[in-house]
Amino acid sequence: MPLGYGKIISMYSLLELPSLLSFDRENFSTLSADPLCVSIDSRTVKPKDVFIAIEGVRYDGHHFCEEAIQKGAAAIIISNKKYLTKKVPCFYVKNTMQTLMFLAHQFRKRFTGCVFAVTGSSGKTTVKELLRHVFSEEYPVLATNENFNNQIGVALFLLSLDNFYKIAVVEAGISQEGDMDELSWMIQPDSVVITHIHPSHIEGLGCIENIAKEKTKLLKFSKKGADFYFHKDEKLLQETAKNFDVSFKEVDWEKSSLIKGYLSDWPVFMKKNAALVGFIAQYKNIKIEKIGNSLRTFGGVGRRFMSEMIHKVRFIDDTYNSNPGSLREGLRALASMSAKRVIVCLGDMGELGESAKEWHESIWQDIVLLKPDRLILVGKIMPHLYREKFSSLFEKDTTRLARRVDQVIPLWNEQLFPGDIVYAKGSRAIQLDLWMDHVKNHWRKTKKDSSE
Repeated sequence: MPLGYGKIISMYSLLELPSLLSFDRENFSTLSADPLCVSIDSRTVKPKDVFIAIEGVRYDGHHFCEEAIQKGAAAIIISNKKYLTKKVPCFYVKNTMQTLMFLAHQFRKRFTGCVFAVTGSSGKTTVKELLRHVFSEEYPVLATNENFNNQIGVALFLLSLDNFYKIAVVEAGISQEGDMDELSWMIQPDSVVITHIHPSHIEGLGCIENIAKEKTKLLKFSKKGADFYFHKDEKLLQETAKNFDVSFKEVDWEKSSLIKGYLSDWPVFMKKNAALVGFIAQYKNIKIEKIGNSLRTFGGVGRRFMSEMIHKVRFIDDTYNSNPGSLREGLRALASMSAKRVIVCLGDMGELGESAKEWHESIWQDIVLLKPDRLILVGKIMPHLYREKFSSLFEKDTTRLARRVDQVIPLWNEQLFPGDIVYAKGSRAIQLDLWMDHVKNHWRKTKKDSSE
């Protein structure tokens, strides 16, 4: 089974598990007073862990119960009677996923620190990591790993909470209606941060108004009077959140003294992320000098506008994912940079539903204004729009089109020059990270060969 946070110091003991699950404790007298540690991954089960058999799309955890027992699991939680056993204490429940979320909810209730919950159509992982980075200067901080932001990822994170930490930062990601209700119920945030509302996951969430509605449901189970941080220009968020009992904290990045004093050279979208984090940190009594100096040392988050200089060529890897809002931000940041030449590789944007073509077309104005010296388009929609409407605006020999990334990689024979910028962004399904890595390695090899 995939996933798993491993063994942690627990706020509950194994002895308390029967009561938590409404079972008679006397029937589970063999359970010890050891910490209650939960795993859903049989590969990483440690002795005395409790293994929960989650039924997923690709895996059924029940198939791994025996492996978990052999590795020393103290108990198992199942929802299929076929796997009842007397080898270890066995809890039969109606739904193991609901049980996992319930246990996470209980762990959160015993956590005495401050819980920040972060969501948004873009920038949520970056803001989460910025908060971790800045707050760790002053407090013990625990934050979700990478982008483990769905129900399973959030539940596993909450099950790793420990009152040694003073701050927990939880990223919440959704793709369909109802997801956020479950996440908010588990997290019960003290403070909520919503970064941006863009057309993302349109396929599962519908219109952009519904995206805002679903995102603001993170406030549903927040603590009474919880702080709600958002950008001043996100008017739709203000409207959809107006009926929640929260304290509105509006951030105007253009007036931020933090940005003016420390981060004036950052691209606009990163200034906005930093201003949001800086405002929160100042509100939590961290001095602006410490915030600014901390932000200056932030190394970024993998494949999210990650800049790397290799032999005087700047490679900007923005291939983690793409939606119309984040792509527009990336292209505009690129346009603000000085370069000898700009080479751009763009892939289709996913999960935009029936209006996918219109959303793709909406960002072409920014592509045209950028005037890239080389343009590579990968996917079904991007190349089609180019042929249909925009080919006359570009020199034919400066453009490459491909349906798949493995078709465009072998064609790369571009000579790079010091001062060039190479940028790539697309949906995860397009896998433009493979193209970016290939181009970087090709450039390294070219420079190495020329020096020998």
